[in-house]
Amino acid sequence: DMQDAVPPTEELASEQKQVQSEVAGLSGQPDGSRQARAKALTERKKEMDTKVADLQSQLEQIANEARRDGRAAARKLDEAAGTVTDKRIREKIRYTQNALQAGMGGQSDYMRSVGQIEDQLTAHLDTLKNRVADAQKAFGQGQKEDALSQAQDRMRDLNRGFESLGQRMRDRAEQNANNQQGQQGQRGQQGQQGQQGQQGQQG
Repeated sequence: DMQDAVPPTEELASEQKQVQSEVAGLSGQPDGSRQARAKALTERKKEMDTKVADLQSQLEQIANEARRDGRAAARKLDEAAGTVTDKRIREKIRYTQNALQAGMGGQSDYMRSVGQIEDQLTAHLDTLKNRVADAQKAFGQGQKEDALSQAQDRMRDLNRGFESLGQRMRDRAEQNANNQQGQQGQRGQQGQQGQQGQQGQQG
């Protein structure tokens, strides 16, 4: 089922919200704690970058497969996959990852700029989630339309079958009527011939 093949994005969007919150809290941490947290966040960023790359690849692949019979859904999937590139989601994830890796988590200027990027990432991943959800709805709508179309085809086939059966029954009734007329005509001719023969013998 193509609809089930569309990968879920809620988890990715939710994870970004958690990361955003943790990055925002780095500035108030002591150095040792901040560095440990920054390192953990760096690993999460790395994993998120991989997840986004895999997601984009899956969306593009499913969109290509869907083009044959689900144009609306394929277009929605293209839009979702395009969000990753258009919004530069992976670049922004890698930028914040590299910044955290460099141990800059305690600088207020950095925190402001990274905080803005984290806000953007949260908004972008929400957009991605919504577009993927739209694509899934389009698949569902397409399947409903296909089911309706198939039902209509079946009804047309049934109607054609009934019409054909009715025509055959009418043809058979007409043929029977013709046969009966033919038999009656034959009997009438035989009766006339018999009467004429009898009259001839009497004369």
